Amino acid sequence: WGVIKRKPLGMASAALIVLLVFTAIFANVLAPYDPLSTRPEIRLAPPGWEHPFGTDDIGRDVLSRIIYGSRISLWVGLLAVGIGTLAGTIIGLVSGYWEGWLDLGLQRVMDALMAIPGLILALAIVSVLTPSTTNAMLAIAVVIIPGNSRIVRGTVLSAKQNPYVEAAQALGCGHLR
Repeated sequence: WGVIKRKPLGMASAALIVLLVFTAIFANVLAPYDPLSTRPEIRLAPPGWEHPFGTDDIGRDVLSRIIYGSRISLWVGLLAVGIGTLAGTIIGLVSGYWEGWLDLGLQRVMDALMAIPGLILALAIVSVLTPSTTNAMLAIAVVIIPGNSRIVRGTVLSAKQNPYVEAAQALGCGHLR
């Protein structure tokens, strides 16, 4: 209860995330109808007791489609952020550790990516590639990479200045160590 009293907005956010994940995991149990089955006789039905969010233009239940769609949304979000974070971390580590021309080149590419607004960059990537879920994940990941790269690079440059790093180099430790 102490955490809820101190951070009510954080707990509400956590509860919402848990609810979304629960909904995605148990979509087959929670959805009232099959999201792909069509019933042309009830197309474009307004919201009501039988279909709380109504039906679409070919008679599919909108609530069921939203519940099943949460699986794809969460999967795309988690995978895109994971790929973007991993790639940004690797680029930042390499750039910060091996300074010089490699750092300069990598950071100019990251600067160029950061100069383009994220939405426009993502739309450009998806328009060059074919529209698909995989390419949407790739576009989101590419937008995330530069920011993560800059953060990791700054941390690496800061850590390199510590005395224990100099001591390890004086003892003859290699790059991997």
